Amino acid sequence: MTRKRRIIAGSIAVALFLVWALMAFWIGPSEIARAHRGESLALLNDLLSGRATISLEEYLAEWTLVTSRLGWLLLVSVLAGAGIAELAASGPGRRTSASSTVVCPAGPSAARRFSAWISHLPQARG
Repeated sequence: MTRKRRIIAGSIAVALFLVWALMAFWIGPSEIARAHRGESLALLNDLLSGRATISLEEYLAEWTLVTSRLGWLLLVSVLAGAGIAELAASGPGRRTSASSTVVCPAGPSAARRFSAWISHLPQARG
């Protein structure tokens, strides 16, 4: 992935995080409070039908629980997506496979002898 694309992807991720934070910590609780008082949209007022028996604090505690769990899920998803995108962008031609490099504690000459010995073994037929 090029530097420019990384900057764009990072900017999009930051913008989405800011929208999420704005919704989770500012707009959501204020709308829940308005709906609890019956001053919001009819749909939101109807969602809080138990407002006579359930306190505003209980609704806000539930909102905080849901938003914190979703926030962690979003964070893990973004990090996993960034890792997968980086792996996909690097492509198979840019990575070295573990099998292409022989590491031998006895030194390079021992590794060459071992590779030569392995190459003379009969091939398995399956």
